[in-house]
Amino acid sequence: MGPTGPQGPQGPSGVVAVDYQSGTTQTGTTAPLPTPANVPQFLAPVAHVTVGAGQRIYVSSVRVLGSTSTNGGDSLTLWICYQDGGALMKVGSPLMPLRIAPKQRLPFGATAVISGLPAGTYSVGLCGTATNTNAPWNDNGSGSTTALVLR
Repeated sequence: MGPTGPQGPQGPSGVVAVDYQSGTTQTGTTAPLPTPANVPQFLAPVAHVTVGAGQRIYVSSVRVLGSTSTNGGDSLTLWICYQDGGALMKVGSPLMPLRIAPKQRLPFGATAVISGLPAGTYSVGLCGTATNTNAPWNDNGSGSTTALVLR
C-alpha cells in the first residue's frame, strides 16, 4: 500500500438532512398570540436540525392567523428564528407591520437561509410578536415548518 494521496475537491452542494413539522403550536390552535413587545416567540411548529461546520439551513415556515375582534388583528411582526437552547435569534429583516380585517384567517409565513452557525442542533421556525392588545390575533389555525440542512 502506498502513501495517502492529496485530498480531492469538495463535492457538490446538496441537502444533508430534512425535518418537517406540522400541526398546532405551543400557543394552541385558536389561542391568542403572545403580546409582549420585543420578545419574539415561535408561532408555527418548530423543526429541529443538526448542522456541521460550514453548513446552512433553509427554513420555510407558515401559520394560519386571524382575528375575531371587531378591530381585526394588527401590529404583527414576523421573522424566521433559530434557537440552540438560549434566546431566539431573529434572521434578516422583519415582515411588518402585518394586519388583518375582522373575522378573517390567512396564512402568514416567511423563508430564510441561516448561515455562519457553529456545528450543533438548532430549533427553527416562524417567530414573531403581536403588540396591539386592542386588535388581537385570537383566531389561529395550524401551520408547518420545513428545514433543509445544506452543504
